[in-house]
Amino acid sequence: MPHGLGKLTALRTLSIYTLGKKESSIPKRRGGLGDLDSLDELRGDLRIVGLEHLRFSPLLEAKNAHLERKQYLRFLKLEWGSYVEAGDDRDKAIENDEKLLQSLRPQLNLKQLSISGYTGVRLSSWVSSLSNLVFIFILNCKWCQHIPPLNRFPSLKCLSLENLSALEYIGNDGSDVSSSSLESIFLQDLPKLRGWWRMREAVTAEHDEHHHLPLFPSFPCLSELDIRLRVCPIMSLLPLIAPGSQTTHSSSSPFSDLSKLTRLTLWGLEEIESLPEEWLPNLTSLKWLHIVKCCKLRISMSPLFQHLTALEDLWIDDLMELISNEDEEHNALDLQHFVIYL
Repeated sequence: MPHGLGKLTALRTLSIYTLGKKESSIPKRRGGLGDLDSLDELRGDLRIVGLEHLRFSPLLEAKNAHLERKQYLRFLKLEWGSYVEAGDDRDKAIENDEKLLQSLRPQLNLKQLSISGYTGVRLSSWVSSLSNLVFIFILNCKWCQHIPPLNRFPSLKCLSLENLSALEYIGNDGSDVSSSSLESIFLQDLPKLRGWWRMREAVTAEHDEHHHLPLFPSFPCLSELDIRLRVCPIMSLLPLIAPGSQTTHSSSSPFSDLSKLTRLTLWGLEEIESLPEEWLPNLTSLKWLHIVKCCKLRISMSPLFQHLTALEDLWIDDLMELISNEDEEHNALDLQHFVIYL
């Protein structure tokens, strides 16, 4: 961005702020984050691009942006444009990115947060303090291993995790990731993902009894689930639990939470061979079902049409086997959109 932007103290709209690589031969031609210091009237969306150029620079400039004073901002996007290159000090880059993100703390009333290209192992502590967040997008963060507990965000409606190469558990500290407000979950390219949380035993002091977290978190308002994982621990994300099993949920099956689901996408799940039988009877509100590139999956159309009575849009592409008969093909006429590629 041009140097001197900070003089526009009444500026209200700045959709994107781009940081360039600093060149010693042309000092002061490009502005830095310090130019945001006096722009406290900014509102709406702010996207800061090029944070990789501060990766090995002093952090004073980032602190001088004073994002915590921008009380009218509602959507903040922080973007690092490249990973650490060969020859760079990886450990130093991770440490500096974590310090840089910590210095970019926004005001507490933020509604949407997007972090992309960040190389830190964990997100800053201030993320958990943003209790008014409605949307969280974390993408292309190569070494990120820790996502803040979802129960810190009572208003959260949408969670999107994409291309996080090191993430093994969404609740890595063993905490419950259940959310009473979450409506949409999007998971894509998480090659090391093993489940919702790292299972651990909790011992109560009063009774000295062992308690386990439930195998499946509670999302009573979930209406959209999109899973696009080549290596997907599907039975860990949506496990089968027999009635009467020892969980902290009182309901007999964790799939009762799927009753409000209206959109379900399963894309590129290379390892699953069949859908859990408990799914279909509980998907009573499902209107939109896309199953694509699940090359080992076998599906029978009969239970689909028997249980998914609200279904309007069905897309099936590149499966191992699809079993159907003439009666089931007749049922497909009731759909608004019906696509099959085999």
